[in-house]
Amino acid sequence: MNIARTINLKDLKNKYENFTLSKYYNASIFLIICMCYLFAREDIGFLILVIAIISNWILIDDMLPMILPLFGCCIIVLRLYNGWEKLVDFWPLLIWACVALVFHIVYYRKEIKKSKLLLPLLATTVALFLGGVTNISAKDYFSFNSIYYILGLGPLMLIFYFLFRHHLNPNRKYNTFDAIVDIANTIGGIVIVMLVIQYVQNIFLPIKALGDMEKESAAVSKIINTHLQFGNNLSTVLLMVMPFAFYKAKKTKWLNYAYTTLGSLECLAMIFTMSRSGILFSMMFIIFYMIYLFKDNKIRDKFKNILTFTLPLIITLIILIVKRGYWKLIFKIAFNNMSLLQEEALVLLFAVVIIGIGLYAYIDLIHKNPKKRSNILMITEIVIISFIAILVLFWKYLFGALSQLGEARVEMANIAVQNLFKHPLFGTGMGYTGMHDIYKPHGLMLNSYHCVVLQIIGSMGMVGILAYGYAFHKKYELLFKVDDKKFSYFILPIIGLHAMSIINPGIMMPLPYAMFEILILAVAENYLDRKAAKFI
Repeated sequence: MNIARTINLKDLKNKYENFTLSKYYNASIFLIICMCYLFAREDIGFLILVIAIISNWILIDDMLPMILPLFGCCIIVLRLYNGWEKLVDFWPLLIWACVALVFHIVYYRKEIKKSKLLLPLLATTVALFLGGVTNISAKDYFSFNSIYYILGLGPLMLIFYFLFRHHLNPNRKYNTFDAIVDIANTIGGIVIVMLVIQYVQNIFLPIKALGDMEKESAAVSKIINTHLQFGNNLSTVLLMVMPFAFYKAKKTKWLNYAYTTLGSLECLAMIFTMSRSGILFSMMFIIFYMIYLFKDNKIRDKFKNILTFTLPLIITLIILIVKRGYWKLIFKIAFNNMSLLQEEALVLLFAVVIIGIGLYAYIDLIHKNPKKRSNILMITEIVIISFIAILVLFWKYLFGALSQLGEARVEMANIAVQNLFKHPLFGTGMGYTGMHDIYKPHGLMLNSYHCVVLQIIGSMGMVGILAYGYAFHKKYELLFKVDDKKFSYFILPIIGLHAMSIINPGIMMPLPYAMFEILILAVAENYLDRKAAKFI
């Protein structure tokens, strides 16, 4: 009797594992998040997803089924800027999640692999802990937000790196890269649906109720700024997952149109996040992917791909032209009412086009020259380091010109550079509160300079510069070793994430951005391992 019961439980466990590794599981998570978001019950969605994570850690030795619900937990709560009290009652679940994670690591322990990013991640962890030592008060250093970001960006990323290296596809049941691609495309679909729901429920209807938009521009501005204040987060997520739609478009025959359309919609969604950085990066990647799709071997496929990609863009452009008064005001508000002159707008558009073409040429150069990649990486690093050094050394002259723009980010940059010169060794730490008069973080938000470079030099000084410089070098060195057709799809999400991190917190946010970076890097390293190469 006991034997039969054991067999039944084992069969049930195997069936559950097979379900979590299937596309039906991704579809279920997709529906749960979208339905909870539609009815503004993010708390219920969050609860279901956390329970799924805990269950997966206990029942399954594979980390893959945990990725989508964890990512879902992060994005479903993005609009709760002033509604975090919905989630306060769930804090005991964090304890259970920690217990489940420890159980997973111990019970499903694996043979330890030699890992190339272990030392770089240890170095950044040390830099995070040393940041601000002797330079800020104990109260600021040990504040909840400071400890969250120190532990989240340091030890937590080490744990995720260990799990993704050792517990991702341990039984070789599926193609790891394709599974990550499916998760990324599901996330992209979720963000698009979230944005549509937000527009219909909280933007279109309230604006329509106002009547004359021009007369009520202040009210329109309040609606846009209130309900799209998480636009930077949405555009960052889209920039990370966008390349994977085009991977599936190239790989699949019958679903080519669907995935190309998904990629096109993700580009459009970035524009409608009303994030200035999202709008500019979207335009840049539209150029990038148009070149990418046009470089197909068959002439018929060239035009088929371009038509599929541009059709949603053309339809959207027609709608914008027909309702140009309506959308002109909304986009003007998105850019903080700083209307560009026609000449300035054309210069900006031209620059975006050139950068998009340049990015494609750069990726293509790396892809076609596997033997020269180390030289290309070295030259790239020299250019970037020289550029940053010039900016820092001559900042006092640049600040005089840039301060006239009246941008808060310019003031933040000035404080970061000043902190580097005042506290060159350890910076001012993640708990620094000296710029709250410019930017005061809300909830769990970082005391952020809104730029990864400024965050490193301001918060961790020379120790942080050396640690993160070493880590970035090792990360790209690893990615540059992927020498087949998957190279572009490994490196583009990282480039997109790092590009967005130049003007937003980005990878200085543990969940989901730093975790996603670690995931892609761990999958790339697994891909390069000889033992795993034939399975991945």
